[in-house]
Amino acid sequence: MDGRLFLGTAHFLQNNRADEAAYRSAISRAYYACFIVLRDLAFSVCGSEYRRREGIRNERNIGHTSLQRYLKNGQVESVEQLGEDLASLYGSRIDADYNMRQTMTEEDARQAVEEAEALLNSLSNIPEEEIKAAVNNYLQTIYGNHEGKQ
Repeated sequence: MDGRLFLGTAHFLQNNRADEAAYRSAISRAYYACFIVLRDLAFSVCGSEYRRREGIRNERNIGHTSLQRYLKNGQVESVEQLGEDLASLYGSRIDADYNMRQTMTEEDARQAVEEAEALLNSLSNIPEEEIKAAVNNYLQTIYGNHEGKQ
């Protein structure tokens, strides 16, 4: 399944205006739309030797904070911004899913959906080679160069 489909669900929940639970769910779905798309892409471009060293057998083995680290620290400016944007959405998702003392509003949901749309739109303008370079640059700083094994 294409993670972008979760953005449609986020739109539906945001526009439903039913209650705070719908707004919280919209924020969560907006984040997951971006997370799944970026996670799957990072898995597909990650060098096989780095995957082995990181214990990444499939895309599900790439966690939320690991993905943010790969993107933010990969020494490719366009990709670093993706990592920052994903981290921002992640913070909103954590609040929406776990912080019941904080009220989530229609405005919060709208903002998260707009941020997710902007992230996915900017991703479409970044060549896959830049994502590959960022992920593998970051892992190379940890594990060293593996002479073309990636």
